[in-house]
Amino acid sequence: MIARAVLLIITCAIPPAAIAQSTWYVDDNALSDPGPGDTAVSDPAEDGTAGHPFDAIQEALDAALAGDTVLLRDGTYTGLGNIKLNFAGKDLTLISQNGPAACIIDGQDDGPLLVFASGETPASVVQGLTLRNGRRRPVAQSDACGAGIYCVDASPTIFDCVIAENEVFDLDEAGDCFEGGGAYFQRSDARIIDCTFRENHGGSAGGEGLFIKQNGPGGGLFARGSNLLIEGCLFERNETGHGGDGGYGGAIGAFNSTLIVRNCGFLGNRGGDGGFRPVTSKLGAGASGAGLGGRNSTFTVENCWFQDNEAGAMGYDFIDGFFDDAGNGGAMWFEQCTVAVHNCRVIDNRAGDGRPNGGGGNGGGIALFESNATVINSLFAGNSAGRSDSGPLGRGGGIASEGPGATLTVINCTLAYNLPAGGAIHTDNALPTRGDGPSIPVLVNTIVRANAPVQIDGIVTATYSNIEGGRAGTGNIDADPHFRGPGGVDGNPATGFDGDYRPAYGAPGNDAADNTAVPTAATTDLDGGARFTDDPNAPDTGNGTAPLVDMGAYEANNGLPADCDEPFDPSLDCNGNGINDGCDIYTVDSDCDGNLVPDTCDLANGATDCNGNGLHDSCEIADGTTADCDGNGVPDTCDVAAGTAEDCNANGIPDSCDIAAGVASDCNSNGVPDACDIAVGTSDDCNADGVPDECIAPERIALDFGSNADLFDVSIAGANYVIPDEEPVTLEAWVYPRSIAGEQTVISKRPNNYALRIVDGRVRFRFVSPASGLNDFTTTAVVVPAGQWTHLAAVHTFGDSTASLIYVNGQQVAATWDQGSGGSAPNTDPEQDLVIGRLPDAAAFNGLIDEVRVWNRRRSAARIAEYMPRPVPTGAVGLLAHFPFDENAGATTLERVRNADAGVNGPGWVRDHLCLPCVSDLDASGLVDLDDLAALLANFGAAAPPAEGDIDSDGFVGLSDLARVLADFGRFCD
Repeated sequence: MIARAVLLIITCAIPPAAIAQSTWYVDDNALSDPGPGDTAVSDPAEDGTAGHPFDAIQEALDAALAGDTVLLRDGTYTGLGNIKLNFAGKDLTLISQNGPAACIIDGQDDGPLLVFASGETPASVVQGLTLRNGRRRPVAQSDACGAGIYCVDASPTIFDCVIAENEVFDLDEAGDCFEGGGAYFQRSDARIIDCTFRENHGGSAGGEGLFIKQNGPGGGLFARGSNLLIEGCLFERNETGHGGDGGYGGAIGAFNSTLIVRNCGFLGNRGGDGGFRPVTSKLGAGASGAGLGGRNSTFTVENCWFQDNEAGAMGYDFIDGFFDDAGNGGAMWFEQCTVAVHNCRVIDNRAGDGRPNGGGGNGGGIALFESNATVINSLFAGNSAGRSDSGPLGRGGGIASEGPGATLTVINCTLAYNLPAGGAIHTDNALPTRGDGPSIPVLVNTIVRANAPVQIDGIVTATYSNIEGGRAGTGNIDADPHFRGPGGVDGNPATGFDGDYRPAYGAPGNDAADNTAVPTAATTDLDGGARFTDDPNAPDTGNGTAPLVDMGAYEANNGLPADCDEPFDPSLDCNGNGINDGCDIYTVDSDCDGNLVPDTCDLANGATDCNGNGLHDSCEIADGTTADCDGNGVPDTCDVAAGTAEDCNANGIPDSCDIAAGVASDCNSNGVPDACDIAVGTSDDCNADGVPDECIAPERIALDFGSNADLFDVSIAGANYVIPDEEPVTLEAWVYPRSIAGEQTVISKRPNNYALRIVDGRVRFRFVSPASGLNDFTTTAVVVPAGQWTHLAAVHTFGDSTASLIYVNGQQVAATWDQGSGGSAPNTDPEQDLVIGRLPDAAAFNGLIDEVRVWNRRRSAARIAEYMPRPVPTGAVGLLAHFPFDENAGATTLERVRNADAGVNGPGWVRDHLCLPCVSDLDASGLVDLDDLAALLANFGAAAPPAEGDIDSDGFVGLSDLARVLADFGRFCD
């Protein structure tokens, strides 16, 4: 026991932040939080546990140790402690309970929201959050990068997050850094996986959804570049800032960095327009690379989709009278970069437009300047170079490559229906007067068809390619490639998003390309089907050993389902999207139940999708995507949302399942988690241990005296309960007041012998005598709470007010007299009734009363505490009256000492759970056992305090204390 006490002292001395705890909880709207949403008003017991979570995220991050998890419950987190969050170099996991839609960090126009600047590693993980409304604007030369995430010299992992509507801006050019509206990484090896960047806005010279750089503007600062993995992310409607000299990277911009961008979508991103610059009094160039933009960097772009991205429009120079450049690269723009683009769809993107007399931007799909690029297995369709009202059109609707030393290699690609000027490919070697030097693209196994106004603008080297209008070179042809459906659903081949550019069986380019030119890693076509498959309807005219590869991004016979390789059949197109159902299932839809009908059609025809995510409920349950713990065929989240299953703790799991899995306890077997019973008040928890009283406290029978307005009582007539002059009295009772307002009578020998009362929460002993009038002994402070059981005791000797005492739950409390004049002889009229619950016509009790005892002895503190939780013997010396109220029915109750019936005049019988303190449970284990006995014996004979075991509060650990422990031995305590 001594060792346990020492351990307790040591543990309590450790600051909370240093105590190991694997999971720390944060909830801005917890049941125990008196100020939901206000981090300045917190749960007094707040410690980051599930029952008492922090209400500010930074509190949990500060308390956590390396390897811990900080779990955010659903809600929107704002304000102090919830933005500018800092891991402080610790490898932590910051995760939401139910994903980004349910857990939002809102900067409310302040930022950044997350800060990594202390060497965090990939083991520092952020998962399942929405980060929105971060704003950063520099003051003087201050830093204002990364309104959503700011990361310098750190390499965290960002997973399954939504980064939305964040912004950095620099209207007066005050700052050194104003890049990366959504996130900013510098000297970082971070990983960004399965995230969505939506509607973020960057400064005039930086990336929008994501910006990575080494040397940013301002003061010649040198820093190392970044190496990022960006995988499975969606970049949607992000935009670079307007004005300045033209930014780049509407979605992602990079400088002096190495990026792997894999399995990502870039939809509707935009480069900002050139705008007025007050320093130079001119408008700058439009921003380039609405999807991707980079300088002095290395990019690997794999399995990505670029659609409807647009570079910025040009601005006007008021000094020189000329328009600056429009933005280049509707989907991608690279300057002095090394680029590999594999298995990508680049569709319906546009370079920036020119103003009147100004030229349009180049490279509707990709714009390259002094860069080395390899493009493999990719589709460029419906892209356009920049337009102009009266100036020259931009060049290279598909790809534009310019600058000395630039190289471009295009292998097994399809470029179709890209618009002016320069059609599919533009290279500046067609414009020798510019002096940029040669830039000669190499085309192999590629289809170039139906581009306007020309197919290729400049000199290219082409082999084994199908180029409209013909090109010199080995294996080149000029023939209709027999695209299966370039017009798509809308019938317009210039809108590439719905076109089908796969070759039909027997097309001229099938089995006609060069096997030796295909990179070893390119084992599949753009659909994911096998490369090097034979088309039995086409002759082998290509180079290599059969099977021979087809020209273009697709193989005609690539092993996909048959109706992917058949002409479009409206009767096999249940959703009207212009794709045969079987191919739909394989490529863009799903068939989770295996009925050969796309899931979208099943859902349209009545299959259930209660959560509206486009997937069958039955399939989600079968593959474990969603839970159905009660096995009713409906996802648990939908059961909860529809009200068919209760979820009192709002964790998204039906209560019945929480209980069955042991996640939540249900000690009273009523089908409701215990914590919820307590929270809503259906169960009491008088000792606040999280367990309903009925599960641990003994059930009691008591009398309910109603409210202050109900003049109910228990009364018994006779002189046997009179206390003569100069005699002592002790009054005891357990009380459960619903309210402590006003005057309430517990015990009264009416009308004027003695009484025990509650007055506005204070305990009062009163007697009235002919000699002295009204006499009150009242506690100086409120000591009786509403809504819980409290034991009261008053000790008095008539004629000696100095010996008066009041005890609450066995502990003496301070009280003072307000006495009348004269003597103190009590009224000993034998005809007065003993009444419980009120005075003759007033001061009614509001609540429950139990275990009323009247003694004609002065009870000691030890004896009061000893017998609070237990019955007293009927023959106990000095016991004058005892009302246990155990009948539970009827209009009378037994007074046990005299074996006499008292009248129950109105109160109703109730069963309740009386929370009884157990002062002999020295180690608070809930059981009086050998540990408690050992603790007392170890201190036997010692003075208290500090010795432990002084149960009777006489300042000494002695025999009476030992007797109390022995009497309670084996008893469970609350």
